[in-house]
Amino acid sequence: MIPRTLWYQFDDTQKKISQHEILEITNSLVILGEAGMGKSSLLEWLGNLENCAYCTARQLLNRANPRPLLGKNSILVIDSLDEVNSKNDGDAVDGVLQKLEFLGYPKFILAPIFFIKNKSLKRI
Repeated sequence: MIPRTLWYQFDDTQKKISQHEILEITNSLVILGEAGMGKSSLLEWLGNLENCAYCTARQLLNRANPRPLLGKNSILVIDSLDEVNSKNDGDAVDGVLQKLEFLGYPKFILAPIFFIKNKSLKRI
C-alpha cells in the first residue's frame, strides 16, 4: 500500500496526518476524496487493524442485527456508501445512522465515493 498523508479537519482546525495516525483520532471520521483516490484500499487496510471491523454500507443496512459485523471490535469501518440504492438523497446516510444507533454509536470511519453535501451527513 502507498503510504498516505491526509488532512484532518475538526471545527476550524486543519491538520496533516499520516494514515497510521487515523486511529489516534478519537472522533468518528468521514474520509472524503474523488473516485480512484484509494479510499476503499485505505478502508480495507484500516479494517484489518486491531479493534477494527470492515463492512460495506450494503452489508450494514441489510442486516436486521448488525452486531456480528462489529463483533468484539470498537471501530466500524464502512465502505461503499454510494453503492446503496436509495429513493431520496440522504436515505443511505440515514440508514447507516440508524444502524449505528442500534450498535450504541461505536466509533466509525465512513468513506463515500463522492462528496455528500446534505443535511444527513452534517448530523454525523
